[in-house]
Amino acid sequence: MFDIVRKDFKVYPDTGKVIQEDKTETIIEYCFMTLSNLTATEEGQKHLLGLEHKSKFIIVESVFGMFCYFSKNTAFDFVSNIMANLACLSEGRQFMIDNKYIEAMTVQMISKDLNKHRRKFLITCLRNLLFEYEKYQDKFE
Repeated sequence: MFDIVRKDFKVYPDTGKVIQEDKTETIIEYCFMTLSNLTATEEGQKHLLGLEHKSKFIIVESVFGMFCYFSKNTAFDFVSNIMANLACLSEGRQFMIDNKYIEAMTVQMISKDLNKHRRKFLITCLRNLLFEYEKYQDKFE
């Protein structure tokens, strides 16, 4: 097994004492970071959407459900990256639009407590959904 070591740490603003982080949350965050990198390619997007399986979209529904439920938990911030990546694919866009993900993302966007990372990638996802993102660099090569 391996140990996760983080150089940054959080402190209570009132007392200045170090907050002990749950290693489970750190592992969750790293898993979502990995999925974010895997969904940067079209193959990864198709695989996570489950387009070639009987159980289409189940993983995406589960991940997005956790993302919305744990809206204040920073361990789930990289789900916004994943959603932005999936919105690059037409099947992903159609699924998110049909299942009212735009509304759910908008609810999160108006939250005062939303951090910059999550806000940035939710905006990217909404842009991809609303303007039918295409990989323009492929057209110019």
